[in-house]
Amino acid sequence: MLLRSRPAVLAALLPAVARAASSPSDEAKVQIMDAIRAGMAAKAAMRAAIREREAAPSPESALRDWTAARTAQSEMKVNFDLAIRLTQDAYRLKPEMPPEPRAAKPLSTDGAWSAGLSAAWAPEYGPPGHREIRGSDGLLHYLSINPRDGPKPEDVVAFTDPDGRVTIMPSLFDRIIDNDEPGLLASALHHEALHYRELITTGWDTHEQMEIRANQASLAMVDVFMPGLSAKVREEVKDALRARMAAYEALASAGATRSPFPNPEQEKRFEEAFRRQESRGLEYHDLVRHVERRDRDLRESLEASRRGLRWAKFNLWTLNSCVYIEGTTPGSPEWGRPDLIRARDQKLQSYLRGNLVVLPSDEIDAGLARGDTYGGDSAIARCQDRMIRMIRDLPSPVDADWMMDRIEYERRGGRTGEIISGVIESVRRAVADGTAALVKAASPGVATRGPGEQPVRDPGGGERGPRMPGDYNPPRDQARGISTGKPWD
Repeated sequence: MLLRSRPAVLAALLPAVARAASSPSDEAKVQIMDAIRAGMAAKAAMRAAIREREAAPSPESALRDWTAARTAQSEMKVNFDLAIRLTQDAYRLKPEMPPEPRAAKPLSTDGAWSAGLSAAWAPEYGPPGHREIRGSDGLLHYLSINPRDGPKPEDVVAFTDPDGRVTIMPSLFDRIIDNDEPGLLASALHHEALHYRELITTGWDTHEQMEIRANQASLAMVDVFMPGLSAKVREEVKDALRARMAAYEALASAGATRSPFPNPEQEKRFEEAFRRQESRGLEYHDLVRHVERRDRDLRESLEASRRGLRWAKFNLWTLNSCVYIEGTTPGSPEWGRPDLIRARDQKLQSYLRGNLVVLPSDEIDAGLARGDTYGGDSAIARCQDRMIRMIRDLPSPVDADWMMDRIEYERRGGRTGEIISGVIESVRRAVADGTAALVKAASPGVATRGPGEQPVRDPGGGERGPRMPGDYNPPRDQARGISTGKPWD
C-alpha cells in the first residue's frame, strides 16, 4: 500500500525539486571542487592546531593554538558554504518556496511545536552536534544533528530541521574528495530539498516514509548528478539507495515507524548534550579570560616595575642635582683639590644633562606619599625635597638645558650667590694677571692646612707655605670652585 501511494506524493513534490535539477558545466564543477579542496586544507590546519593545543605547555600557547584552530575552522566553513552555494546554483537545486515560508503541521504530536515556524531554505556546512530551537509554543526544544543518534550513522550526511536549516556533515566532503565528484553534494542537497518541500507544504509524517520518498527521488537522479563516476560505481550507488528503501519499507510495513521529531525523553537527553556542547565552547572563552587576566596582571606588574624604575631614576637624578648644588664640603676627598673639584663637577654636569627624568605629577605625589626619597635631615635631603616639589609644580615638561640653568642658579645661592660669584671672579682674574701680589703681600707666609686643621706657624711666628682658599673664611662658593668651574691658581 505504501509503495502504491508513493508516486502520487512524488508527483506533487518533484516539479519543485527534481525536475528542475540539471548537470552543471565543467567550469562550475571545477569551482565547486576548488572550494571543497580549500575547505579540506583548512580542516587539516584546524586538526594540526588542535593537536598542538593538546600538547601546549602553557595557557598562552594553548590559547594561541586554540585561536589558530578556530580561525582554520571558520575558514573551512566559509569554503564549504561557498561550495554549497555554487552547487545549489550550478545544479539548480534551490526549491520553490513562498515569500515567507513556514513549517506545516506535522503528523506527529511530538512536533506540534514546529507548526508555523519561519522556515526559509538555508543549507550550510556544520559539524555533528545538537541544536536549541524556540518553538511556536514559546518553549525551547532540542534537536540532534549528530548521526550517532540514529540507527545507521554512516548513512547520514545531512539533516533538515523544522526551521528550514539544512546541515551538511563533514563526512560528505571527505567522500567528495575521495571520488572527485561534486555531484555527491548535489545529490545530498536534492535529497534534503525534498524534505524541505514536505516541511512547508504537506508537513512531515514519519521518518521512514520521508526517507523512502527522498531516496526514490535520489535514485532517479544518480546518472544526472554523478556522471563522473563509472557506470559500475553509479550502479553500486543505486543498489545502496534501493537497499535503504527496502529497509524503510519493511519497517513501515511492520508498523515500526518513527517520528522525525524527538520525543520528550529524547529531547531531555539532547538538551543535556547541548549543554555539554555549549560548555565546551565556553572553555575557550574561559581560557581567553584567564590569559587576559594574566596579561593584565603582567602589564600592571610591569607598569609598576617601570614606575618604580622611573621613580628610582628620578630620585637619583634629583639627589645628584643637589649634590652638585651643595658642591664640595669640608671633609670630602675633593676639599682643597681644584683638579678633583673640576673633574667631579664635570662628571655631575654630564650626568645631569644626560639623565634627566621628569615624571608626571601623580607619580611624584605617589613617591612623596611613600616617603620614598633618600631622606635624612641633611642639607642635601632638604634640597632634594625642594627640587622634587619644584619639578612637580612645573607647568610642562622641560629639557635638560632649562634644568641645568635652574640648578646653576640654585648652586650660586640665588641672587646673593650671583653677587658673591662676581667678587670671586674679580679675584680670580687678579690672580691670573699678577695683581694678586697685593693680596700675598698683605698676608705673607700663609701655611697650607688640611680640612679642619689649624695653620702651622714657623718659629718666627709666621705661617709656612701659600694660603689655600678657605683659611680665612672667604666666600664658600670660591673654595669649591663653583662660580667659574675653575680652580684657584
